[in-house]
Amino acid sequence: MAWSCIFTLQPRYQWCFEIVMLLRRVLLASALSMISSSSTLQTFVVWVILVCFAVIHLCLHPYDDSNYKFASENFFEPPVLLVLSMSFILLRFSAVENLMTYSAAYVWVVMIVNSCTLLFLVGIIFYRLATCGNEDEDGNFSGHRHVSARNGRSSDDEERKYDVFLVNEGHDCLKRFVRYKWTFPVLTYDFSFTPEQERNVLLDLYTSTNGQQWYESGGWNSSNSHCSWYGITCYNNSYVRTIVLAYNNLDGVLPSNLWKIRNLLSLCTPGNPKLRGRIGDFLFGNMSSLLSIAFNAASISGEIPKDIVQLNKLNIFLGCVMNGEGFSGNLPEDVGNMTELRLLCLGGNKFTGRIPSSISRLRRLWYLDLRNTPGLMWGDLNDLFTIPTLAELYVSGVPLTGQLPNTLPPHLTHLVLPGNNITGHFFQNIPKTHHLDVLNVANNQLTGDIPGELLSYLPSMIDLSQNKFSSVNNGKPWSVKLNRSVKSFVSLAGNRNLTINISSFMELFSRMPDFYTRLSVLNLSFCDIESPLPGILLYFREMSTCDLRGNKFYGAIPAFMGDFSYLTYFDISSNNLSGSLPAGVQNLISLQYLDISGNPSMREGNGLSTEAFRPDFLRMVKPPRGDNFSCPEGHLTFNNGRIRLDPAFYEFKYCICDPHFYGSLGLCKSCMDGGTCDQVIVTVQEDLSPNIMKMAPGYWPSPDPKNVTHLVKCPVPAACNPMASCTCRLDTSRNDDSYPFNNKRSVSTLITKCNESCICHSGNTDRFCSHCEEGFYKISGLCYLCVKGDLSYYYVFIPIFAISFLVLLWSLFYFNLRPIKWFFVTAAHFLLTLIFILLEFLPTWVFKLNLVVFVVCMTSRGKCTKSLISIAVFYMQTLDFMVSSSNVWPPKIVAAQKYLSSYWNLYFPSLSCDFPSLFNPVGKFAFILLLPIGCLALVGVYFIVMLSYNKVRPQEQRMENVHFKCRQSAFFCLSFIYFPVVKQTLSILRPCQNDRDVLYMPNSPWIECTSVTYRTLTALGFVSVVVYVIGFPLLLASLVFFFHRKRNSMNQDDRDKLDTWLGPAYLPCKQKYQRYFETVMLLRRLMLAIALSMISSSSTLQTFMVWVILVGFAIIHLCLHPYGDEDNVHRFASENFFEPLVLLALSMSFILLRFSALEISFIYTTTYVWMVMIVNSCILLLLMGTIFYRLVLTGQVDSNGRNGRDGECAERDKLLSVNG
Repeated sequence: MAWSCIFTLQPRYQWCFEIVMLLRRVLLASALSMISSSSTLQTFVVWVILVCFAVIHLCLHPYDDSNYKFASENFFEPPVLLVLSMSFILLRFSAVENLMTYSAAYVWVVMIVNSCTLLFLVGIIFYRLATCGNEDEDGNFSGHRHVSARNGRSSDDEERKYDVFLVNEGHDCLKRFVRYKWTFPVLTYDFSFTPEQERNVLLDLYTSTNGQQWYESGGWNSSNSHCSWYGITCYNNSYVRTIVLAYNNLDGVLPSNLWKIRNLLSLCTPGNPKLRGRIGDFLFGNMSSLLSIAFNAASISGEIPKDIVQLNKLNIFLGCVMNGEGFSGNLPEDVGNMTELRLLCLGGNKFTGRIPSSISRLRRLWYLDLRNTPGLMWGDLNDLFTIPTLAELYVSGVPLTGQLPNTLPPHLTHLVLPGNNITGHFFQNIPKTHHLDVLNVANNQLTGDIPGELLSYLPSMIDLSQNKFSSVNNGKPWSVKLNRSVKSFVSLAGNRNLTINISSFMELFSRMPDFYTRLSVLNLSFCDIESPLPGILLYFREMSTCDLRGNKFYGAIPAFMGDFSYLTYFDISSNNLSGSLPAGVQNLISLQYLDISGNPSMREGNGLSTEAFRPDFLRMVKPPRGDNFSCPEGHLTFNNGRIRLDPAFYEFKYCICDPHFYGSLGLCKSCMDGGTCDQVIVTVQEDLSPNIMKMAPGYWPSPDPKNVTHLVKCPVPAACNPMASCTCRLDTSRNDDSYPFNNKRSVSTLITKCNESCICHSGNTDRFCSHCEEGFYKISGLCYLCVKGDLSYYYVFIPIFAISFLVLLWSLFYFNLRPIKWFFVTAAHFLLTLIFILLEFLPTWVFKLNLVVFVVCMTSRGKCTKSLISIAVFYMQTLDFMVSSSNVWPPKIVAAQKYLSSYWNLYFPSLSCDFPSLFNPVGKFAFILLLPIGCLALVGVYFIVMLSYNKVRPQEQRMENVHFKCRQSAFFCLSFIYFPVVKQTLSILRPCQNDRDVLYMPNSPWIECTSVTYRTLTALGFVSVVVYVIGFPLLLASLVFFFHRKRNSMNQDDRDKLDTWLGPAYLPCKQKYQRYFETVMLLRRLMLAIALSMISSSSTLQTFMVWVILVGFAIIHLCLHPYGDEDNVHRFASENFFEPLVLLALSMSFILLRFSALEISFIYTTTYVWMVMIVNSCILLLLMGTIFYRLVLTGQVDSNGRNGRDGECAERDKLLSVNG
């Protein structure tokens, strides 16, 4: 193969490697396709697959390097897999991260890292291709044909439209000539083309419009005469007379040779939305016989050809309501030459330019529709009103200059001119012989007075709304002798500050003593009419809709009697009405909608109006000034009609806060972050209750539960609102009697109060529930009740067991006991300690402190465990933080951490129960800082005791051994304490956080950053940074650098002495890594401590940084295998197995715990937690079992095969580092 020089495999993997790679792809494809991409489970499974195969590559190096010094595939494969795994993790974090900065940063990191990796990889491929040969270029690809399905049959809507077309135009599109008795022109046949040639034109039409998909195509494309084809009529001589293919699913364009049908009278193809093309491509001026053209509701577009004016016989042109772009461009300037035109419908298009002035020469035109897209066209009113025969005029969206004529043209029946920006005055002369039936000049700029005669004699429909009329009949009353006309629709809405005699105006619509009138709709809304509400209003028997909103009607609604009204819609909202509903409202038996909202002076009465309505909580509406609450409409009790009320009508007592708001009585505050404000579900009045804010678990009310301004996410969520039962309410108590009548006081002045009994975990108190009450001690952010024994027993037994423990250590170090013997001695001591603790003769911290010190000391006693104990200590310290930083653990795990693992980080919480005055925040930190000093002091005491003993009973080389053991013990102590001290120090120095105006310590929120305690802790922290965080690594690096380079030049005795006290820093690892390995391990602990201490545990950034550190150092271990002895290659140091295993397990655990905190599904959350517990338990048991096996059962020989009893060399092999 051409690729053979690009990658080959080592012979021992060739039989299985490709199968394994195929398995990887199968597993990855299954995870990506079978698991929802929105689930954290997919991310975790993909991460496991990628990391596992990366580890396999790092361990095996499967690609053959015989052709190159190093097979670059062995370099690229693991980083690619790890980069992909990191990308999946970061993308999952970006999807759930609340902080936009972090989310964007994660995405950019993914893009940059993958781009760099891809560019580097592609560059290497091109380089290898250039140096190895050409690629095999064989291959092909296949495409997919797109098959479109035929359209279905015509819908019911199309059938209905087609029937309407037949009623108006007929089967031959000439029905109007018969209906209106129009004269057919004298036809002179044109024989330029034969009937057979016209048949070919029709076949072209059939082909170009996809005739196979027509709804009706009877006879087409057959041997039958074309005169029998569907939609075609002919003269007796077989020449085509009409083409009518309305609503027939034509799909395509009309052929350009239609002009060859010389005697065609009508061309009608309306209702074909797929019929497209430019009108100028098939309609020409030489088609002079045309009488009727209909293209409406098709997708034909373009500019109407100018030579269309040559169609001097054309009577009808229907090109309105086009689909798609519609017609555009200018109308032909000489359109006035089409003198036979009677019906011109061009509405719903996008014409531009001016309406040709020649249009005034169309002396037969009676219907004109130019309703155009607003703002594209303009014209002159005079050109339109000079057409003498015009009966129906429809123009909208066209700015029209000029003014309306002084006299209304008597022949107009429909005048519809809305939205044309017409200025000037209205018709001032209204002839009594008018024929106008519909008048609509709404939404213009007409001014002045509306003639009184207009409302006396004019049609049944009048719409003068949205203009600038100043008065009606000059504000005067109408003559009582005036004849009243019948009207069904009158609208003067939107004419602001309109002067009108409302009482006389109402008299126009009553012509009989019983007020029988046909007025159906009356709209006087937003006219600023200031008057009492006319009492005659509710007596119009035929009126169904009355809209009087937005005026200045005042006073009470007039009382009335009678039950004959047909009124169904009555809107008098946004006025200045007062009082209550009149008793007669119950007589409006047809009323379906009554709106009296926006009348703040109206109030619920104590009489019949109280019984007139009931609140309808299933129909909530927002009041005009209600930004965050809704109020119910009402039901009329007498007929179940709807009624809208101003909330002040019932003093807001039925109003309910909107979702995400809380409060009552129309006083609602926005729900705080961390709270949930569900709208109260009310179906009947008895269900009414205030909207409350439910605090989410893990949130604390700040700054005080009695006056809450915001909710804060607690650093330890389990400590705050642990039962998720805390609620907060808005105090809406009324302080004065005027409260309900002055539209409520400001919501910003109201106080939010929370239930204090459930805010904190039992024993927790202070800001964020971060402090323990007296008599409690803290573990993982939660406070537990102290269990105290009898102090008199403590005073007796603590010194006894302290001496017993020292004797135990003395025996282990002074006497050369066999492992089995000192194991039983140690077990007996700790068993007795546990018994006394259970009897409450000893506090529990005595046992734990004994255990920690014993493990530290055992690292210098065990001779073949090498660095396994140090790995175990690091593992336990990291696990302790992992457990304490999350609240997803089962109670037993938290209890185990409380009683054991926390002590590996030198955290002795129960000491605060026995010494509460000493173990305050400063005392706890000082205790940790003094532990190394105390350890060094004990070493010094040991040295002085041994020096005094040696003077009494001198022995050769005793003090030399003591001297080296003291150095060794001091080194062990500092190494063990380094990680906890650094983590505590950095936690203290973490920048203060701000809760509005309060600065507090992130890890001790009850301590403000302005207090003396904070300044003391900060000073101790800086001392710790100098002495421990920086000082110890520099000291260790200096000692190793200075002494180790001289080690090879030393004699055997000096080398053994150096190995005795400094050996733990370099002896466990291979010679080529000895000078810097321990420093790198200290750097790892420092980086991990920074990530765990300086970044919030609730942030995904902490998880990502910890994952990068752990995986990075795991890769280093997998690549270097630093532990072991290079002189003996036949044995494998188990530290090289356990170190990466522990790091990868910890990295997986942090990721899973983050997913469990983000996952909504309880099943997934529980699965992740149990997976973490099982994996870590198994690894911890395996690690402890290996240590026990090495330490006790095989204590004679270490992992490198050396005898453990060969003098000082054996003593050197006993030394182990506690560094991880």
